[in-house]
Amino acid sequence: MVAVIHRKRPLAPGNALNVALEPAGLADLVVVAAVLEHERGASWEQIAEGAHLEEARACERWKGDVRVWTAPGVATGPRHPPRRPGP
Repeated sequence: MVAVIHRKRPLAPGNALNVALEPAGLADLVVVAAVLEHERGASWEQIAEGAHLEEARACERWKGDVRVWTAPGVATGPRHPPRRPGP
């Protein structure tokens, strides 16, 4: 997800906060949140509900960002962490 912030300027200490606090940075944070939710196993329906969008619109809006993040060599962890067994 650093790639979303990094495209604005080199990621130096404190730079992520500078970018996030700019109006354009807030849009990047929305992308990061959508990718994070998808990586945590949320469905497009759940992501859409959280964003107050229709499912198709949410998928269309962020599927490219998810694809880039999950590309080989980009993600730093498992795509979907193993779920703990229920009680």
